[in-house]
Amino acid sequence: MNQSVVQSAVKRILGDKILLGLVIVGMLLVFVGAFATSEDPKKDAPAPPPQQAAIAPQPIAPAAPIPSAPTVDPKLANDFVTWWLTKAMDFNMQTARASHEEAFKWMTPNAGPAFQQAYWTPEIQQGVLNGQFSAAFQPVSLAPEAINPDGTVVVGCKGTLVIQQGGPPISQQVAMDFLVAKDASGLRIAGVNNRQLQAAASPQAAAPY
Repeated sequence: MNQSVVQSAVKRILGDKILLGLVIVGMLLVFVGAFATSEDPKKDAPAPPPQQAAIAPQPIAPAAPIPSAPTVDPKLANDFVTWWLTKAMDFNMQTARASHEEAFKWMTPNAGPAFQQAYWTPEIQQGVLNGQFSAAFQPVSLAPEAINPDGTVVVGCKGTLVIQQGGPPISQQVAMDFLVAKDASGLRIAGVNNRQLQAAASPQAAAPY
């Protein structure tokens, strides 16, 4: 029965040209659609260019600071000069030699001769060590006076140097400037300036500060 129904439908389609045309068009549409879907458009489409990862801008590192001389703390410089004077102005017969050797270790090669020429000449050294005369130094004022652009500090000192040799003591009013610098080993006396060196007949006659 099914076969006769199919044959009857075929004869009807073949006999009706309009209906036959519609069937053919429908079959073509189905065929074209199947062919179009069977192709992968991704294969023919050009691959998108690879996206480059966004690179965050790197901060520019600041330029390294130019090395400079270490800055000396004024208070530390003042304490250093206070201690150093106990060695450099020691005129005791028993301790003067060792004290001055220690003091010169803390001076630069340029500052040592200037101080020695004023306060520790061969004549003074011989007189102290041989007991020919006695001397004592008493600081009156000691304070930082200036901070230089290179980091060094100027420490000013005023004091009284009393010398006695077989007679009445002689008092000398002393005013000095010490340039304090800093190196890898610590603080150093880098310069000495004798601003005043006055002598009086006795300690009582010394000019007051």
